[in-house]
Amino acid sequence: VGLEVAHRCTVHSYVRGWKLLSEADVSPHTEDQVLAILVELLRTLTWLHGLPDPVVHGAIRPVNIVRRELDRRLVLLDFMGVRDAIRGGSPSPTPLDPGYNAPEQVLDWPASPATDLWALGALCVRLLSGRDPSELWDGTELRWQPHVFASADLLLLLSDLLQVDPSRRPSHASD
Repeated sequence: VGLEVAHRCTVHSYVRGWKLLSEADVSPHTEDQVLAILVELLRTLTWLHGLPDPVVHGAIRPVNIVRRELDRRLVLLDFMGVRDAIRGGSPSPTPLDPGYNAPEQVLDWPASPATDLWALGALCVRLLSGRDPSELWDGTELRWQPHVFASADLLLLLSDLLQVDPSRRPSHASD
């Protein structure tokens, strides 16, 4: 199910393809593969976060990303919390997924674009290391560094995305 936001409604459609989780389970990805995924998802998040009423996905993880069969593009799924907020209610609680949920989500603080950027960093760790981020969460931070081998630039970006304090993360996907 994909989502378009227009005039405070959601439009869902069936997306034929396979979940990124199936790719993540095969073997760790190369840095080039992860960078391609990162760029594609950042484009989507830049659009979502740049709407007049910014949309925070809040549940970015491999199970909620499908590679569309038609064109091999990535599609974010599971916008149910967004749907509930648009209808005027409170967003549905997203089941906590240690490692992918930003620390502020665990503390039940408001989500922001920085929340999605944490999850994107955790996704990159999963794809590069082959390890589920929940295995690397120690209760206070994600201890990913010993498990990820990448260029200095990518390591610096991941370090920025995975700051525990959301005010120290990039504040928008376009940052």
